[in-house]
Amino acid sequence: MEINVKDLTPNPYRDMDNYPIDRDKVNALRVSIDETTFWDNVLVREKKGKFQIAYGHHRLLALQELKIEKIEAPVKEISDLNMIRIMANENFEQWKLTTNVVIETVKAAKKFIEDKLQRYEKWELFEKTELNKALGFTDAQTFSAAKGKLGVGRKMILSFLGENWKDWMIKESLEVLGDESLDEDAIKKAPTMTGARKLRKAIKEHDIPKEEQKEFVEEIIADDDEPDIEETVKKATPKVEISDADQTALEEMCKIAKKVAIKAGGRVDSLIQRIQKLGIIDLEDYVESGLAEVTDELLKQIRSLKNYL
Repeated sequence: MEINVKDLTPNPYRDMDNYPIDRDKVNALRVSIDETTFWDNVLVREKKGKFQIAYGHHRLLALQELKIEKIEAPVKEISDLNMIRIMANENFEQWKLTTNVVIETVKAAKKFIEDKLQRYEKWELFEKTELNKALGFTDAQTFSAAKGKLGVGRKMILSFLGENWKDWMIKESLEVLGDESLDEDAIKKAPTMTGARKLRKAIKEHDIPKEEQKEFVEEIIADDDEPDIEETVKKATPKVEISDADQTALEEMCKIAKKVAIKAGGRVDSLIQRIQKLGIIDLEDYVESGLAEVTDELLKQIRSLKNYL
């Protein structure tokens, strides 16, 4: 069917502001179309006088940039469910799966399933639907749990997206999407999902504030293909400025703390010796245990003070 390029619109389940377009691919398609003309490598459905693309967004951008006005393209009856599944598998099979692509696909699938589930009040109405064929619910209890507190989990999303997708990728995406302490856009900058997992772990371990995570991630990625996260953390951690007067005061505090520790240790040793003469073994164990805890805590405080010196 002949279609005006101006009447082509993106897949409604693809967030064009966040779902990445790869410029290298667009440029390559521009060269190919310019040299060999356009072949029907897009799939569309008609919706209210417009034609929504199921797949072929890079080609659409190439067509627009080449100012091509009309193309021949197949128009099919495509359900909402298949629009999102086609989008997911197009990127899986034809182009690299970046962290951004994976997380945005999982987000779109999760929202789609949640929205559709809420439209059905009864299991009997949902049981024979196209969506249930994809999810594989077998009883009303599973259906009710998905609509309720249990929610849409990774197994449902995995079943929905198909066997090309991996459980760990969906799990990682859901953990990013469900953690309000993470800057989602920062994590999506990681080239791979494995890299995203490492970044998320580093952010947690080093307690990087949400507002600083994007800059932190950009610095790591700019470093090299296998960045030294520990070294980047050191660079990103602001140094504490301390005046000469405060430094002198801290030094005095360290000296006092050391004297107190030595004096306290001597007194406890003397007490333990007296208890040993009385043969009270249980009390000895208790005092020794208490001394160890006090000493450990005191040493931690002294070490923390030394970090400022």
